[in-house]
Amino acid sequence: MQQQRIQKLLSLKHTIKSDGGGQLNKAVSSLIATILNQMLSAEMWNLFLALGLGGFVTSMIYYVWGLAQEYIQRRMITSVAIDNMDPTYKWVLQFLTEKGFLADHMQDAIVRKVKKKKNWWVPSAKEKPKVEYYPAPGLHYFTFHGKKMWAVQNQGKVNLVGWENKPEVQESIVIMCYGGNTQHIQMLIDEAVVYSMDQDKGLLGIYQVLGWSCFWVKVMTKKARSLDSVVLDTDIAETLTKDIEDFQGLGQWYMSKGVPYRRGYLLYGPPGTGKTSFVQAVAGALKLNLCYLNLSSGDLNDDQLNRLLAEAPERSIILLEDVDAMFLQRDQVTKQKISFSGFLNALDGVRSQEGQILFMTTNHKERLDPALLRPGRADVHVRLDHASEKQIKGLFERFFPDQMGKSQDFAKLLPVGVLSMAKLQGHLLKYRDSAELCIQHANELTRDDPNLVQRSMTIEEWLHRLNLLNFKPAFDKHKLRRVEDMIHIVAEGTLQENLLTGDPHDKLASRRMWNMLVGEVEAKEGFKYLSKHGVRSMGAHYLKEKHLEELVQAVPEDTVTGFQLKDILEGHKSLKDVRNKVYERVMFNKRFSKTSGIGQLLQKCEDKAGEEESKSEQGSEGEKQKKKIRVDLVKLFNDLGAAECINKLQKIDMLDAELFFKCEAASLEGFLELKPEGKKMKVMKKINELKAKLEKEGHIEYLDMGLLEDMPEDVPALKFQKSTTLKPRSSSPTTTISGGPATSTKRQASNERTKLL
Repeated sequence: MQQQRIQKLLSLKHTIKSDGGGQLNKAVSSLIATILNQMLSAEMWNLFLALGLGGFVTSMIYYVWGLAQEYIQRRMITSVAIDNMDPTYKWVLQFLTEKGFLADHMQDAIVRKVKKKKNWWVPSAKEKPKVEYYPAPGLHYFTFHGKKMWAVQNQGKVNLVGWENKPEVQESIVIMCYGGNTQHIQMLIDEAVVYSMDQDKGLLGIYQVLGWSCFWVKVMTKKARSLDSVVLDTDIAETLTKDIEDFQGLGQWYMSKGVPYRRGYLLYGPPGTGKTSFVQAVAGALKLNLCYLNLSSGDLNDDQLNRLLAEAPERSIILLEDVDAMFLQRDQVTKQKISFSGFLNALDGVRSQEGQILFMTTNHKERLDPALLRPGRADVHVRLDHASEKQIKGLFERFFPDQMGKSQDFAKLLPVGVLSMAKLQGHLLKYRDSAELCIQHANELTRDDPNLVQRSMTIEEWLHRLNLLNFKPAFDKHKLRRVEDMIHIVAEGTLQENLLTGDPHDKLASRRMWNMLVGEVEAKEGFKYLSKHGVRSMGAHYLKEKHLEELVQAVPEDTVTGFQLKDILEGHKSLKDVRNKVYERVMFNKRFSKTSGIGQLLQKCEDKAGEEESKSEQGSEGEKQKKKIRVDLVKLFNDLGAAECINKLQKIDMLDAELFFKCEAASLEGFLELKPEGKKMKVMKKINELKAKLEKEGHIEYLDMGLLEDMPEDVPALKFQKSTTLKPRSSSPTTTISGGPATSTKRQASNERTKLL
C-alpha cells in the first residue's frame, strides 16, 4: 500500500515535468480525493472513537472524584468562613499570628507594622519598629491544641471606594479541620475573641464613618481617659456615669412601660471647656466604644443617617459635635443633604436603635431649635463653663501632685470663670517641669486676651467696657486705679454705699458692676467685644429682621461691647438714631482703644515720679495758688446756653475745674452728651479754647519727655495730659515758659512731642 502511494506521487511528478504543469489542476484534485478517501476509511473512524471514549472516561473519573471528595469533606471535614467586614476576621488573624499558630508554618506571608496600643505615649526615637507576619492568600496548615487544621486565605478584587478612590480589598478566611462538627473551630474563635478583649482591656475603641461609606469602621483603639483626668467644678461626672449605668440596666422596665429605650445628653458651654474629653472619659469609665459622627463631611443624606444611627456598634456612645453649626434654622438643609426633620427623625424615629446612648455638644445652646432640646432627644443638659477656682487648683495638683500646697498661690493669680480648661492645661504643659515657673508666669494666661478681666486692668478700661465711664470720677475720688483696688471696697460693703449716690440709675450701674465682679455669665458676655454673630444675637431682641442685617453690617468686628450696644438699643427706638449712636460709639472706641494701652504707662509714670510728687507737695502755698485753675463751670455753661450740663457734671462729681479740664476732650464730649450737633460744636470749641489757654499758662502740663521712653511706636496722635498728682521735673527744659531762648526750647520740644505723639 505504501509503495503504491509512492508510485502515484512519482507518476504525478513525472507528469508535471513532461507536460510543463499542464495537468497540475487535475493532479491536485486527484491528491485531495485520495486524502478524503483515507480520512473516511474505517481505521480513521476507529481512532476518533477511541479518543472520544478516552476523554469521556477521564472526565467522568474527575467528576466522580470531585463528588467523592466533596462527600468526604462533608462527612469528615468541617469549615467556617469569615468575611473581612466582620470584626471576627481581625480577631482570628491576630490570634493565629500573635500566638504563633501560623507563624512557624506559613510559607507565604504579608508583613505589617505593629501599631502600639499600650505605652503609646513613651518616646522611642531609637526603638526598632515591630512587625507582624500575616498569612498571604493561599493554603496554610497549623495545629491547634493537637488538632490538625488549615486555613485558606482568599483575596478578592480591589475596589475603589469613597470620594478619594481609596482601594479596598475584599478578603475572607476559611478555617477547616477533620471532624463531623465545628467544635474545635468554635473553640479557636472563642479563644480569639477572649484574646482580643484582653489585648484591648483598658482601651477605648473609636468608630467612624470613612469617606462615602455608610457603615461604621473601627479606626483606632487608644488608652481610655480616667474620669479623674477631667477636672470639673461639681460631681457631674459621677452623676452622669451613674445615670448611664442605671439606664443600661432598665431595658426591661422601658419595654414594659412602652417608653422608647433611648437616652440623650447635651453638653454645652464655651469652647475649650472639655466637652469632648468628658465624653471620652465617660466612655472609658463605662467600658463603652465611642462612635464619632461628623455630619459636616461625607455625602450623607437622611436615609443614610437613619441607617448609621440604627446600626451603631453595640455598647457604644454616639457623639455628635457642634450641632449648632449644622442647623441654625428649622427649614435649613445642610450641604450634605441632611434636613432638620430628617435629623430629628434619626434621633427618635421608628428606626432608632433601642438602648442608644447619644451625646451632643455645642458652644451655643441658644442657637438650637427647641425641638432638638426636648426630652427624648436631649434628656439631660449639662453646662461646662470656664475654669473655677476649684478647677484651677485641681488641674494644678494633677500636674504637680507633690506640691499641692502651691495650688492656692497659683489660683490667686488667675481670674475665676474666664479661662478655658484647654488654655489652662496648655500653660501647665509648658511649665510641667517646674511648679515655681508655672506660678511665676501665670500672667501669660491673661496677658494676650483682650476679653479677660485682669486684676491689673485699669478702672478706666473696665468702666469703658461696662459702658459706665461716666462713673470714673467717683473712682478717682477714692483713688481706685485698677480693678484689684476694688477688693477692699467690696469687702467693706456694696458698691452703692461706698462709691455711688442714691440715684436709681446708680443702682442699676452698681448692679452691673457687681455682676461683673462676681463673674455672672451674662455680665461676662456683655463685657466682651462683640463679633458679627454677637451683634446679630443681641439685635434680634430689639430690631425687626429687615433692620437687623443693616445693624450687623454697620458694626465692625470687635469694636463695640455687649453693654454698649445694649444701652444704645434700649435707649433709641428709631433705626436711624441707633445707627448714628453706633457710629459715634465705634469712632469713640477706636480712639479709646488707641489710648487704653497707655493707661498702664501713665500709672507707671506716676509711680516713677512719686518722689517728685512728695517733694512738690512741700512747695510754697503761693505756688499752689498760682497753679490752681480758677474757672467757674456753672457760669461758663450758663453763658454758653448749656445749663443742662451742670446737672450732668454735678451728678458725676465733675464740677471741679481741676478734674474737668484735665480730662480728655473725647471723654468730656461723652459726659456732656450735647444736642444738637451745632450746640455741641459751640460748647466744645469754647472748652477747647479754655484748655489751650490753661495749657499755655502752665495749669495743664504735659508729661516730661523723659517719662515717655517706653512709648510704643504706634501711639495715637493725641495729647497726654498730666495727672493732677504728677508734677514736672525741675530740671526739665519744658518747664521754662519765659521769653527768649528758653521759650524757643519749649516750642521745639513741644513740636518734637507732637511729632512723637
